[in-house]
Amino acid sequence: MTAAAPPNASILQSMQEQGFEVTHVYGLTETYGPAVICSWHEAWDDLSIEEQAKLRSRQGVNYHVLEDLQVNRSEDLCWVSLLIFTSIR
Repeated sequence: MTAAAPPNASILQSMQEQGFEVTHVYGLTETYGPAVICSWHEAWDDLSIEEQAKLRSRQGVNYHVLEDLQVNRSEDLCWVSLLIFTSIR
């Protein structure tokens, strides 16, 4: 598990090639646990390691106490619904 700003996708790719499975989380992990987590989808297992690394560097599933948390696209900061986010490849 890694927390705070997501590692570069190339670092995640290198770690995966060495056999590590990294989960990225974010948000006050030192006090009460992660606020958001990259929730892995089995369908992503068939993607290239490079694509998997890009997905691992994202977070978006919120911790239950953060119901109002929202995920925004980095390009334009528009809200991305959970249903859309979980299907992004």
